[in-house]
Amino acid sequence: MLSEFDPSLSEAFLAVARSRKIVTDEQARLLSEASRQRRLMSSQLAVELGMMVPVEVEIVEAFLSPKDLAPGYELLDVVGYGALGVVYRARQPHLHRDVAIKAILQSRISQQNAVARFQQEGALIGRLQHPNIVSAYDFGSHRNRLYLVMELVDGTPITRYCSDHKLSIRQRLELMMDVTAAVQHAHQKGIIHRDLK
Repeated sequence: MLSEFDPSLSEAFLAVARSRKIVTDEQARLLSEASRQRRLMSSQLAVELGMMVPVEVEIVEAFLSPKDLAPGYELLDVVGYGALGVVYRARQPHLHRDVAIKAILQSRISQQNAVARFQQEGALIGRLQHPNIVSAYDFGSHRNRLYLVMELVDGTPITRYCSDHKLSIRQRLELMMDVTAAVQHAHQKGIIHRDLK
């Protein structure tokens, strides 16, 4: 999180937060006023006042410099986030393709087991090649931020897909066969997956 007060950076943060619809125009106005009065960064105040959670601050900060999270990629959007990291949709201009970039949360960098888990995840995905498992393209660290670049798979959660398409039990089981084939492939490589999506 940005900490040293810089009025222009504080305002840029709010502009990105508004454009990403993380704060409303009114919240941004209130944060801007409070930031100038208290000489604190709007990101810090947003968390203190309960207008944003730390992961949202990290997302906004990433979009302040969308080409700086991982060299050679430009952030486009947020796919989702969890306890360990944020997954971004990004563009790889040299290959004219969109990718998924998972970046470990800055708040987790200091937790040794989280960094080790993230590094292990990157190494494991890199060993797997299966049509039902996303491919890993790149793994690295930039400005003390670990990232994993993966194949981007557009879609909807399987539960919503089944509900929206009113799939029969047989059709649902056929989808699960694809999932189990991927899990079997991972198990054959000595990998046990604990977080299927």
